[in-house]
Amino acid sequence: MTQISINYAIVLYQLGVSKEDIRYSKELFEAADALYESLASPVVTLHEKYVVIDRLFPESMRAFFKVLCRNQSVSLIDEIFQAYRDYADEQENVLRAKLFYVEKPQEKQVEGLTAYLSKRFHKNKVVFEYIHEPELLAGFVIEAGGIRIDESVAGKLTRMKQKLVKR
Repeated sequence: MTQISINYAIVLYQLGVSKEDIRYSKELFEAADALYESLASPVVTLHEKYVVIDRLFPESMRAFFKVLCRNQSVSLIDEIFQAYRDYADEQENVLRAKLFYVEKPQEKQVEGLTAYLSKRFHKNKVVFEYIHEPELLAGFVIEAGGIRIDESVAGKLTRMKQKLVKR
């Protein structure tokens, strides 16, 4: 991720654009390769790009995208969206975690994991990405903040096997 992308992301955050408008704009780029190609193309005039921006994007995002076009920085849009999410999480004290599972945990279990991770990482909020992984056999694995917590049957079997091999 480049510093330019990070700078754009910080400005976008400071503009106070709603997360809904940002999500919608991101989805537009993901759904239409032609949109990205036309806004990034040096062949398309600025006026034509502005017309497209005014027609497709929420009002709160238009000036931002026009600046990206004027500065020929549309090619950084994926990095900008990622940097925005990272910066917003940092500012709002949010931890993102991946939860690998065989059976989706019950709400009470998720609440316990949330409380544990919030305390361990000193975060106000934990956002889980749920990933079904039958290879774990049972239990779960959490990846968050650069650590991995393996409470799966497959992980326990692997650790037991390693202990036996060391003897």
